[in-house]
Amino acid sequence: MELAEWGDPLAAGFARALAENLALLLKTEKVSIFPWLKATRRDYQVTVDVIDFIGAPGEGARLRAWWSVFGSNGKVELAKRYAFLEEAVAGDDIAALVEAQSRLLAALSRQVAESIHLHSQSTNDNG
Repeated sequence: MELAEWGDPLAAGFARALAENLALLLKTEKVSIFPWLKATRRDYQVTVDVIDFIGAPGEGARLRAWWSVFGSNGKVELAKRYAFLEEAVAGDDIAALVEAQSRLLAALSRQVAESIHLHSQSTNDNG
């Protein structure tokens, strides 16, 4: 098999794709990637500690990560979860692997967005 490389560092691409997904899922353009300006007020802050994000063409792909959502400008942890996600890789090429990994990242994005949405609803209901 030929060698394949990401166009940018995986961590940066992962963070950018997660931010774009969250912006779409939460219907907001107010999503920033760390580092941000200290003066910027944040309703929610998300941290993701990726344990592994692996796969092989023709086999499967896996994403394991701990993620947290913080409120109060990053001072209060609202949720902490462990994600263990797997996807089949439909083809024997790198493109099929990348598609499976994209689906994994989308699933993680939905988990985080749902947590933010639920907290936002409870805050609006209580305040």
